[in-house]
Amino acid sequence: MQGQPQIVDLFCGCGGFSLGAHRAGLSPKVAFDNDPILTSSYGTNFPTTQLELATVRRVGGSDIRRLLGGSPDGIIGGPPCQGFSDIGHRKSTDPRRHLVRHFFRIVSETRPGFFVMENVRGLGYGGARTLLEQSLELVPARYKILGPLILDAADYGAATLRARLFIIGYDPERCDPISEEDLSSRIRASSTVRAAIGDLSDATLVGEEDGFDVWKISRPGRASVYSLGLRSKDNVHGSPSDNPYSGSEEEISQVEAR
Repeated sequence: MQGQPQIVDLFCGCGGFSLGAHRAGLSPKVAFDNDPILTSSYGTNFPTTQLELATVRRVGGSDIRRLLGGSPDGIIGGPPCQGFSDIGHRKSTDPRRHLVRHFFRIVSETRPGFFVMENVRGLGYGGARTLLEQSLELVPARYKILGPLILDAADYGAATLRARLFIIGYDPERCDPISEEDLSSRIRASSTVRAAIGDLSDATLVGEEDGFDVWKISRPGRASVYSLGLRSKDNVHGSPSDNPYSGSEEEISQVEAR
C-alpha cells in the first residue's frame, strides 16, 4: 500500500475498533453508524475521520469510493451483536442479524486489500453460523480468509475475559500473508483488574477542566506494568504520545528498571 492507507470503519459507535486501527497505524478515513447518540463522542475521539450517519444497509460500494476518492485499502467493523449474544434472546427474526451480511456485501462491492470483522461467539452457533457462512459466500474467491477465530482479549494483555469471534480476510496480491500462528505469537500474559485500576483508589481531586473533574494519582509505591502504560508524565492527564511508559512490555520494563 502506498501512502496513508484508506480505511473504513463500519458500525463505528464511539470508536473502539477505530482506536485499535489507529494504534496500528491504520487510522480510518471514513466511519459509518446510524446512531447519533452512540457516535456523539466519535468526532472528539477521531477529529480527522469523516463520520457518516447512515445505516449500512443503504450504503453501497459507490458511496464509499466517492467519499474516499477511490477504493478502500481496508474495511473493519463489528456489526451489532444483540441478535447473537449468549445473554440475549438470539431471535432469528432480529433484523440486526442481517447486518453481518451487509458487512460482507460491502467487502464484495469495494474489494479492499483486507477486512476484519468482529462479533460475539454466538455468531458461530447453530443457525447463526449458517447465516455467517452464507454471508461469507459473497466474498470474492481471491481473498484468503482466516476464521472464524475465537480470540480472547485476556490473551493479549487486557484485564478482562472477553472472547470474540473474528473473520480476517486479505487479498494476497495487495497484502502480506497472515496466519493463525502470527496471532498466537502475539499472546502475552493476562492482567488483572487490580493491576489495571488499583492505583486509582487513592486518587485525589485536583479541580475541574472543560467541565470534567480532574484527579491525580497519588498512591505510593511502584505501579504495575499495565497501569504504567496508561499514565501521563504528571499522573493527571495526557495522551499516549507524551507517556514515557507507553510501548511494549520490554520497553516498559526498561523504564521501571531506571
